[in-house]
Amino acid sequence: MTKVVVPDNLKAAVIRAGASPHLNRDYQEMASHYNLVVEPARVRRSKDKSLVENAVKLVSRYITHVFRGRTFFSLDEINQALEEVMERMNSKAFRRMPGCRRSRFEQTERSALQPLPAERYCPAEWLPARKVPTDYHVLVFGHSYSVPYLLIGEKVEVRVTANTVELIHKGVRVATHARSNWEDGQSTQDSHRHPDHQKYAELCLPRFMVWAETVGTAAVALVKAQFVGRPEHSAPAGNACTELQRLARVYGNERFELACRCACDIQSLTVKSVRSILQCKLDQRQEPAVPVQGQLPLHQNVRGADYFRGGL
Repeated sequence: MTKVVVPDNLKAAVIRAGASPHLNRDYQEMASHYNLVVEPARVRRSKDKSLVENAVKLVSRYITHVFRGRTFFSLDEINQALEEVMERMNSKAFRRMPGCRRSRFEQTERSALQPLPAERYCPAEWLPARKVPTDYHVLVFGHSYSVPYLLIGEKVEVRVTANTVELIHKGVRVATHARSNWEDGQSTQDSHRHPDHQKYAELCLPRFMVWAETVGTAAVALVKAQFVGRPEHSAPAGNACTELQRLARVYGNERFELACRCACDIQSLTVKSVRSILQCKLDQRQEPAVPVQGQLPLHQNVRGADYFRGGL
């Protein structure tokens, strides 16, 4: 069940107080993560607030008194000492009522608590809204992240956590990326590209290599040959590999691999050579069998062993 939190009107929680308070965005996100409703106390209505402030004062005074004159050398040492002191304080009996803080918690408060979410809350940093440029990539801390190309010219907000970067347009999250520390790099999702850009992005060496490896080693050699001296996103090389894929669909992968092997043998790693080999069926031509001679043919000049058996 959703719980209600009634904080004071501190700026860390409430930006503007009133009948319709304006909450701090980070504070509101944390409350939503823990399934809480935030209802700030009314202005000049001290009874709206919780009685916890007096308890905080008592605890802080107790800790200050116990740690007076003591020196700590690490944060872990302080935390361990605090745990020991709080255990002692919670187990200390009340003066005017039975029990202690620990027993009161177990009897009345533990059953009212709700379980923590499965995922831990991750604080986020909100960056000012920025305009989406023509390449539909928004620069965040030196790295560019893509948004849908239809948002070119619109403004998007950026929400950054330790591991993710979220881009939000008019309150709707339009893109989520894993945060990258690569300076001057780009993170692009294919669905964000314009259809023409998607087709161009597919004409790259890694995509053709994945296909060629399913065909054979000769096909891999042909694909690599198209990109020699060219970048991975070369349009001419991509078009050549697209034609190789078409030939493989028309003639089948087996014949296509044999044709590529023939092209490698004659050292002509071009689409034209592979097409010609397939059209002329040179990949199916078998080498003529060479007859193997088992013995020398009979001839009058070949005298044989019997001639020498009787001696000269």
